[in-house]
Amino acid sequence: ADVRRRRELLRQEVGLRELMGRSDEAEAVRKQVVAVPPRDAQRDPRQIDLGDYYTESFFRAEAPVANSAGFWLERVAETFDPGEGPDFDIRGLIQLNSGRFPYDIDEGIAGTDFNEQTGLDRPMKIEGLSIGQRATKLHFLLGCRWGREQPGVEVARYVVHYEDGSKSDPIPVVYGKDVVDLWVHNQRKEVVEGLQHIAWEHQFQDGDGKEGKLTLTRQTWVNLHPKKQITHLDFESAGKQAAPFLVGITVE
Repeated sequence: ADVRRRRELLRQEVGLRELMGRSDEAEAVRKQVVAVPPRDAQRDPRQIDLGDYYTESFFRAEAPVANSAGFWLERVAETFDPGEGPDFDIRGLIQLNSGRFPYDIDEGIAGTDFNEQTGLDRPMKIEGLSIGQRATKLHFLLGCRWGREQPGVEVARYVVHYEDGSKSDPIPVVYGKDVVDLWVHNQRKEVVEGLQHIAWEHQFQDGDGKEGKLTLTRQTWVNLHPKKQITHLDFESAGKQAAPFLVGITVE
């Protein structure tokens, strides 16, 4: 709720400055509206600060356009309820590119990848996400866009790096088990039913009046070397029919 209050106050300030004819000042404040909010200084350090790695804010755009996950996800920060699971630092997302969609998909995306569809320039891999802690488990809050894969296909992976220079085996992110398309109404029933942990759901209505749910999932990895400090991890797209994104990481 604090995130939304901040945004609404900034929007009011934009309107006030525009009424006063101070368009340059209004534009400067408008940039603050769509920016990633600052991290709360009181937040638990186990909720990893990904602010240096975000590719998108949750408040990137004012309209539901194809290249704006931020529009659809702006309610996460104020409505996320960890329940019996871990809480996360929720302020933005790390978006990766997909692979190229096959030509037999009749959805206007055939023969393209996520970047070409959206006009964005998202990487296939982000290395060096800083952790700097020991952990028995790592919890990931994640989703994907343009998810069209079959259940059981690996669409992303993590690799954990330790202080002694060693690293984990790749940790797979499996479609229909660990992750699903953000717009669940696009998914086959068996895909959604196979998910291990749904972390966040939100009812929405798209521009055509179609109602459905937005969904983020939680994936948990058990660390076989809990006495070693984890220095960092890498997050990589598998180049499949899905563009994975990461919202948060929490250490246990």
